[in-house]
Amino acid sequence: MLYNVTLNHKDIVARLAWFRGKEFLACHKEGGFMLKITGLNKLQKELKEAEQALSELDGELGVVNFDPDDPASIEAAIQSVMRVIDSRIEPYADNPIVGSLADQMKESYRENILQKAAEARLQSDEDE
Repeated sequence: MLYNVTLNHKDIVARLAWFRGKEFLACHKEGGFMLKITGLNKLQKELKEAEQALSELDGELGVVNFDPDDPASIEAAIQSVMRVIDSRIEPYADNPIVGSLADQMKESYRENILQKAAEARLQSDEDE
C-alpha cells in the first residue's frame, strides 16, 4: 500500500511576518551616550530575500508516495521533500534566515512523513 502526503506550507509565512513585524531602532539614547545599531541594511536585504524565498515555498510543493512498511521507501520520500525544498530556495541558500527556516521546514516534513508512516502501519495492524 502506498501512502500520499501533500506538501503544503503556510506556517513559515507566519514566521516571516514575525521578523517583518519587529521594529528596529537606528539608535538608542542611554545614560547620555548614543548607541548606533548598524547592519540594518543587511538585515532588510536578508528579510526581503527570505520573503522571496518563502513565496517560492508557498502553496503546494508536490506529493510524495511511500510504502509505510518499507524504511527505504520512507527515507526516499523524505529525501525527495528535502530536494524539493532545496531546489526552491537555491537562489537564497546563503541567506541565514532562509537557511534556518528551510531547516525547520525539512524537519517538520520529515516528522510528518514518519508520523504518517507509523499511523498507516498501526491502521494496517488493526485491519488484520
